[in-house]
Amino acid sequence: MRSTLHIKPGRALTRGTGESITMNPSLPAFEIHGDDVTVEASYLAARLGLSVDRLQTEMRRGIIYSVVERGMGDDAGRLRLSFRYRARAWTVVVQHDGTLSEAPWTQG
Repeated sequence: MRSTLHIKPGRALTRGTGESITMNPSLPAFEIHGDDVTVEASYLAARLGLSVDRLQTEMRRGIIYSVVERGMGDDAGRLRLSFRYRARAWTVVVQHDGTLSEAPWTQG
């Protein structure tokens, strides 16, 4: 089963089987409803060191890549979201309770 990732200006993260995760209000950048994940554009842009306009331009050009991975077994209920732009990468894990575990972006 594939998850769908959406980038929305001024919104948060989602997952799409009718199940919802409430995010930590200090980090309202994600909404998850079932298999749909929505990430606020300004949050992602800052993590990749881009302006929102540049993020949107590069997404239209198809050079920002994302992967959504669902945990299985002991990791069931977790999501790992990975984003790449050129040599930059940023990964975040959404825990069962909606808290985020971020890895800082890297430049290779």
